[in-house]
Amino acid sequence: TTIFFLVSNFGCWIGSTSYPQTFNGLLACYVAGIPFLKGTLLGDFFYSGVLFGAFALAQKKFPVLQLK
Repeated sequence: TTIFFLVSNFGCWIGSTSYPQTFNGLLACYVAGIPFLKGTLLGDFFYSGVLFGAFALAQKKFPVLQLK
């Protein structure tokens, strides 16, 4: 999530006329992206729980998946 946030906002800043091509413009672009970062982090936590939870259930149903 962090790498995606940094790279995608940098790309938005470098290829845009909405933000000045200065350090302050780059910071403004990152600040404008913060609300989207929250949703991305929440999605990561949710889907990580779903995937690891599903694998834990699969390990109970299929013992061959258990680590030895």
